Amino acid sequence: ALSAAVSRLAGFISGAALAIPRVFVFALVTVISCVYFSLDLDVINRFVKSKLPPDVLSRLLRFKSGFFRTGVKYLRAYLVLMGITFGFMLIGLSILRVGYALLIALMIAALDALPVLGVGTFLVPWGIWSLICGDTVRGVGLLVLFAVHEVVRQLIEPRIVGSHIGLHPVVTLVLVYVCYSLLGVAGIFLVPLLTVAIKSVVGEEKSPDIEERVIGEKQRGEPTGEKK
Repeated sequence: ALSAAVSRLAGFISGAALAIPRVFVFALVTVISCVYFSLDLDVINRFVKSKLPPDVLSRLLRFKSGFFRTGVKYLRAYLVLMGITFGFMLIGLSILRVGYALLIALMIAALDALPVLGVGTFLVPWGIWSLICGDTVRGVGLLVLFAVHEVVRQLIEPRIVGSHIGLHPVVTLVLVYVCYSLLGVAGIFLVPLLTVAIKSVVGEEKSPDIEERVIGEKQRGEPTGEKK
């Protein structure tokens, strides 16, 4: 066992030593690129805009604006879900007379934001351990609390996320499930990007200046014809 451990350690050290030059070159190129991009950002933007057709440029700018707005709404939706989880756990743990219920509920709400971990990572082992230790009431209560939370979460998550990012709950649920199944946790963060892409394809995403002009014309009672 000692020989195998030394062999694995030697392989790890040699691999790390070989990776150091690549990491150094990558970091150096990244820093230099960021400096040049920061200094000449306006020049680069003007160059790119001058080479793109107006229609393509308009779509890209609309996509960029929609992506950031949808990303903020997506984050806001999951903060709402964390708040609901926190309140749910605080009430349940208080009923079960668990000490430090406020702190534990806050920690569980933070875990709930991670798709791989979630509430079950904390409540299920805790409930099973309580049953093994003979605390049947607490063990059963924790497992029931986990089950009820999962049912409620599956019902409200598509609606809350969908209402914030502007998609039907079924479409939101499909996007979250497919992205998570294909790419894991990183796939969850692609949902805002896919949302903007879908809304851009179906023509639901409008630029803010057009929306403000249309609202102003409606308030003045003028016709709301949009420029192409």
